[in-house]
Amino acid sequence: MMVTKTFDEVTRQGEIEGLCFDRENSRFLLLYNRGARIVRGMPKGFYDGYTEEIHEVFVFDMIK
Repeated sequence: MMVTKTFDEVTRQGEIEGLCFDRENSRFLLLYNRGARIVRGMPKGFYDGYTEEIHEVFVFDMIK
C-alpha cells in the first residue's frame, strides 16, 4: 500500500534538512530548519522575527 504525505504540519518558510525511518518503532522523522536566510547554500543572517535558526523534528507514525 502506498501513502502520500504532504507535510501540512510544516506551515512556516524553511527547509527540510533530513528524513529518517525508525523501523523499530514504525515512525518517520523529518528534520526541519527555519529562520536562517540561505544565500548560495550558506546561512547569511536571519529572516525578520528570528534571532537564531530553529530546528524542529516532526514525528509521524507509519501505517503497518
